[in-house]
Amino acid sequence: MKWHPSSIGNLMASPRNKTEALSEGAKTYIREIAKQNFYGYKSEIRTKPVMKGIDQELESIALLNAVRFTDYKKNNLRVESEYLSGECDIITEDSIIDCKTSWSLETFPAFVPKRITQNMNGKALHICCYMISHYLSLFIA
Repeated sequence: MKWHPSSIGNLMASPRNKTEALSEGAKTYIREIAKQNFYGYKSEIRTKPVMKGIDQELESIALLNAVRFTDYKKNNLRVESEYLSGECDIITEDSIIDCKTSWSLETFPAFVPKRITQNMNGKALHICCYMISHYLSLFIA
């Protein structure tokens, strides 16, 4: 199985029962992906917030460029390793950037929370997986 970096948070959730290796949510997610792989289909989440993020990806990069006085370009290279497959938004010489587009002002992360939540950890794992995949792609042809 190959995992998309954005799904790693689903796999890394802490189980309620500390004697188990995987959370119930992780087990459910693995079953869903196994079923998709076995039957050869892909389930896509197409909510309004997700579609806004996809539709406005280039505008988000342009806004980032305007704010940071940069000239980042959208990355179109999908990187795959034995376990990961993903396409991050921006790759520079020394960083990987994943742009997020908020659905509304209400969902805009105006402040960094004092306590990093599980969702934020999932996003951090998401970026780490992009970095690992990209790093491995430099050595695996």
